[in-house]
Amino acid sequence: MKILLFSHGSDIDGMGSIIISNVYFDVVDYHYSEIHNLDELIMNEINSGNIYNYDRVFVTDLTPKNETLDIISKDDKLVNIFRVIDHHQTNYNRASNYPFVHINIRDDRGMCCATSLFYDYLVNHNLIEDRDIVKYYSELTRLEDTFEWKNNKNYLAHNLTHLFNSIGRDKYVELMINKLSNNDEFSFSETEELLIDTKLKDIELHINRYVNMMREITINGKKGVLVIIDYQYRNEFPEYLRDNNYDYNFAMMACFDHNSISFRTINDCNVREIAEKFGGGGHDKASACYIDDKLDRIYDILLEE
Repeated sequence: MKILLFSHGSDIDGMGSIIISNVYFDVVDYHYSEIHNLDELIMNEINSGNIYNYDRVFVTDLTPKNETLDIISKDDKLVNIFRVIDHHQTNYNRASNYPFVHINIRDDRGMCCATSLFYDYLVNHNLIEDRDIVKYYSELTRLEDTFEWKNNKNYLAHNLTHLFNSIGRDKYVELMINKLSNNDEFSFSETEELLIDTKLKDIELHINRYVNMMREITINGKKGVLVIIDYQYRNEFPEYLRDNNYDYNFAMMACFDHNSISFRTINDCNVREIAEKFGGGGHDKASACYIDDKLDRIYDILLEE
């Protein structure tokens, strides 16, 4: 089977569908995608006619704009091979009415992620066979992406991100494909454990620096902190504030290395509503927006608040 993927290129959940597809399918082509370029990448494939050469086309961990979805819905071939698999509340609110769009926020395991939804979709539609190690990997990714790893302190799940940030996405994808294809149980090697330990020490140094740089802000009547931060630390920083009982509702993190602003709940705050105020979106406890041409508007809103 020949597969084309458009998947989020910034975290381990976006890598999951690429990894799983390469474990099972003969031909897998993919685009690392972001919100700002997803529709352009899809339309390039449509306009060139290349997209019609694939048996299945998936968009995972992202959802195209409704204008693009309308084009697909009117194409008799594409509507049968094109599937969107996502888990973001903002995208559910605007696009869940399309029959080829599958957006689930929560299931019987807890909060959903794109990797676990993608794996379940392939198994349930008899496109792949269920394998324990791949199923376990998809669940580890879900636990990490939804922050549910903290409920039972599943550090194996959390360390997936540390490994990803240590070796980069291309090496991470290659490593996980090899691990899932050639083993019956999932574990880290001694070298991988060393890389993870080194990354943990690096995180500690950076978090201490970011705490000294943060500034207090108020948005929508909620008290938060604003800090300029490297994208890879966008989850560790608010976790530190939460674990150390800082009296803030949210963290707003400007990640100029990723052209984005990440919002995370610290205590009693729906950050999706804040992100949507800046033209972004996501989950109630973890959302984002792209900076792009919004920088002046973001400054205006902050000054107004």
